[in-house]
Amino acid sequence: MVELPGLSERSEFSPVVIRTNFTDEAAWQETTAELERSSLDDGGPAQSYDVVDAPELDGTDTDAVLAAISAHEELWEQLSVVFVADGTTMRAGHHALRAVTTLTREDFDDDEDSEGVFRSFAER
Repeated sequence: MVELPGLSERSEFSPVVIRTNFTDEAAWQETTAELERSSLDDGGPAQSYDVVDAPELDGTDTDAVLAAISAHEELWEQLSVVFVADGTTMRAGHHALRAVTTLTREDFDDDEDSEGVFRSFAER
């Protein structure tokens, strides 16, 4: 199982970005610069986000990322979504992050509430 160092030190309300690709440092710097320019719902600049470096997850799928997060049981229930900076993020001109939910259909009261739930934005 892959350990995610730094995940347990995250700020409780900060978004988590898991970096799985380390092939292009300039692209990563552009990605983090864009994150810093981004706005929250209230229109203010993003206060913080936590980055977890996970080179062991390079080239893996969404299930592998979720398995690595699930090893941190105390955080699994706190996180409903994580963002992944993978090879696609680094290659794309806009450096979009993959949004991955930790929720499953079982987390909802009925099938109607869970309608449309999927693991990753890119998998829809």
